[in-house]
Amino acid sequence: MRPHAMGPAHRTGALAELVCSNSLRGAALQNAVGLLKEELALLDSVIIHAARRTAVPAGGALAVDRGQFAALIEAQLEAHPRITIRRQEVTAIDERSPTIIACGPRSDHRRKRQIALLRCCITHRLNRFHRRNGHVPKIALRKR
Repeated sequence: MRPHAMGPAHRTGALAELVCSNSLRGAALQNAVGLLKEELALLDSVIIHAARRTAVPAGGALAVDRGQFAALIEAQLEAHPRITIRRQEVTAIDERSPTIIACGPRSDHRRKRQIALLRCCITHRLNRFHRRNGHVPKIALRKR
């Protein structure tokens, strides 16, 4: 939706704009946050690589230059041959197709209401499915 419609916390139209330069938190391998970042780096995470390239001094945190970070992520997404960026606001969530909703806690009231209604609808459908079939599906875990 950005840059055409802005959220309450954002100032630019950049795709990966962070609200705070310290949004990525700690970098030390002695804590879970730092360890997770290291694992993501080993998996070639675009986000972690960009964060490390645009890092600024912040003690034990992985803080970034927000403008450089957003520009680097956006450039990589725009250059990717299998990604199409559509800068338009989604005004309705299509229940018929798989959808990833990644809007964060600072979404506008319309979106929050839509997500709540969708969650309610999905919960209702799952409950109806379970009542009709008389059981809760079992998930089989296989050892590798």
